[in-house]
Amino acid sequence: MPDPVGAVLSVHGAVPAGVEIVILGGLAANAYRTVPRVTLDADLLLVTDLRSAGPIERALKSAGFTRPKGRRVYRAGRFEWRRLLWPFPDPDDPTLIDLFFSGADPHSAVFIRSVAARAIATMVGGRPLHAATPEDVVVFKALAIASGARGPKEATDADDIASIVRNPALSLDRAYIRKMASSVGVLRVVNRFLK
Repeated sequence: MPDPVGAVLSVHGAVPAGVEIVILGGLAANAYRTVPRVTLDADLLLVTDLRSAGPIERALKSAGFTRPKGRRVYRAGRFEWRRLLWPFPDPDDPTLIDLFFSGADPHSAVFIRSVAARAIATMVGGRPLHAATPEDVVVFKALAIASGARGPKEATDADDIASIVRNPALSLDRAYIRKMASSVGVLRVVNRFLK
């Protein structure tokens, strides 16, 4: 069975010094949903001054991560991310890890700096990490929808956004969500949920 928390901790232990990890996706969304859900993968933003994802990917591969067959680089809006697999504890049922990077696009870099600056300190498996704010989770989920995911994946991402947006315990900064969604090219997706 996939182990997203174990995969996050393994990424944390393997990335080069100076790379900050911000938890995204279902792991982060569960902190803001009205009802948490099961997640079997991990989405991470890796904040670094490196101009290329290559050195990080090589460090993770040397720590046991593998590349999936087929497509491993994805794009949505102005973002690019890479998919790796964490084959432990079960190599027959590995954990998918999506690693987001800004690339060279200045709009993405501004958003990533904002996500990193706003990230909330949290403990994961006894290690101090950071998780994206609910506003930033909404923008990343919109990126996932814009990437063309269909079926259950798209429905899960849409449900995460809807649950966060409707959570009465949250005071979302909707202007910030729209501004950042526009900067990375997914404002149309976000506006469907913020009506």
